[in-house]
Amino acid sequence: MKKITVVLLFMFAAFFTKAQVSKLVLSLDSVSNSGKCPHLLNFKLQVTCAAALTADIIWRKSDNSTQTVKSVALKSGINNFFYDWKISADMSGHISVLVNSSDHKESNQVSFKVTCK
Repeated sequence: MKKITVVLLFMFAAFFTKAQVSKLVLSLDSVSNSGKCPHLLNFKLQVTCAAALTADIIWRKSDNSTQTVKSVALKSGINNFFYDWKISADMSGHISVLVNSSDHKESNQVSFKVTCK
């Protein structure tokens, strides 16, 4: 009986636990870039957490590559992360971020266009 009670308590606690990542905002300093290549696109991710936690941050890029930062310590409140993507040729694309913790959240998608001259 004790095992069943413990399992049920664990299941209810997991179900009613409030999401730890409450907000994700991804931005880019300029969505349209024109001029001599290569261009360096500067992205900013703002992660707001209800409590401190450890998470994986996965940058999901439209060229089907990913850049993962493993086991990032997030504090309660606002956490800022920056990512630079070097583009060497004309390109229209996008990027989003997945934060893998106990409640897996995905950011907004940011689109961009690079034109080399």
